Amino acid sequence: MATRKTHKRSSSRSKKKGGNFWNIIKTFLLAVIIFGGLFLYGSYEGMPGLPKWDGLPSLPGFDMDNNGEGVDATADATADADARPKADSKTGTDTKTDTKAGSGSKPKTDSKADMGSKPIADAKTGGDTKHKSESKSDADVKGSADKNTVSTAGIGAKKFWDVKMSKDIPTKMLDYDDMLICFNPKLHIPNWVAWELTGEEVMGTLKRVDNFMPDPNCSESAQLADYKNSGYDRGHMCPAADAKWDARFMEQVFYMTNMCPQNGSLNSGAWNNLEIKCREWAQADSAIIIICGPVLTDKLTKTIGASKVAVPERFFKVVLSPYANPPRAIGFVMPNRSHPGGMQQNAYSVDEVESITGYDFFSVLDDKIENEIESKCDFNTWSRLKAKR
Repeated sequence: MATRKTHKRSSSRSKKKGGNFWNIIKTFLLAVIIFGGLFLYGSYEGMPGLPKWDGLPSLPGFDMDNNGEGVDATADATADADARPKADSKTGTDTKTDTKAGSGSKPKTDSKADMGSKPIADAKTGGDTKHKSESKSDADVKGSADKNTVSTAGIGAKKFWDVKMSKDIPTKMLDYDDMLICFNPKLHIPNWVAWELTGEEVMGTLKRVDNFMPDPNCSESAQLADYKNSGYDRGHMCPAADAKWDARFMEQVFYMTNMCPQNGSLNSGAWNNLEIKCREWAQADSAIIIICGPVLTDKLTKTIGASKVAVPERFFKVVLSPYANPPRAIGFVMPNRSHPGGMQQNAYSVDEVESITGYDFFSVLDDKIENEIESKCDFNTWSRLKAKR
């Protein structure tokens, strides 16, 4: 009996010791939980002496906003990028698209960006070139003019070629890439010819071809035989030297639809000097618009050849510098004969040339600008213009 009692007491003490051990463990764990929770709470709230808790670590592509709520960082970045102007990869500037459709045999689209500018022509040797039927933006025209300060900015070159005229005048339009010929099928000479000349095109290096030919696109074109032994030159309206930047254009300026019977002294004298000056003005102002032809309000009584090609009494030329700041224009009327007067003696305002010819030039301009520049004949300003080197 004594042995059994001793065993019971020993077992009871063992259980008591085991229970104390687990109580201590529970108490320790409870203390850790309590103090750990207090530490975290105090850290989050910024209690003195405790570091501020910055929240959960960020996951790639996922940020926490100020309220601890999830925000798609990738989406935000995309939205920010869309909100910013897109930069040109070459220049770093904001890109703009400026497309303009021009008249002519080919539709024109500007990927640089109507007047413009530019100069248009890239090639000067008759290779792969751009023509006036392809558009040009304002940025294409280089030079001293500030295109952003004048109202002519954005007007395509071919729009300046539009000449208002009487519907009674026989007309056949020959719209080539780089010039517009308004041909008179009854007189077998052009009513007028219009083209743009840029400073870059003036630097072309093609040689004159002298390959005169009837215009294959016009059955009423004068023939080569009409001028033979006539005493008159085959006088270009758009000169060959203005086409030396492109082989196709060089061929087209030798079409007989671009010719008028012209006195040899005029052709090689004052008229030729004016053509040379126009090329200098194109280089000075980056680009000019030229329209010229015979004065058909005169009574034309003389003809040459079997086709009865009319011989003009006078010729006119109007020149517009639309990208100069401010824009300016001038006109000329020269008799079809040898005479001592030079360009200055034959200089007129565009308004005066309009009165002489019955045409209305450059009507695409804003009326205020048109009225101002067409009323002036400032030959001295034009004569002082020098080609940029």
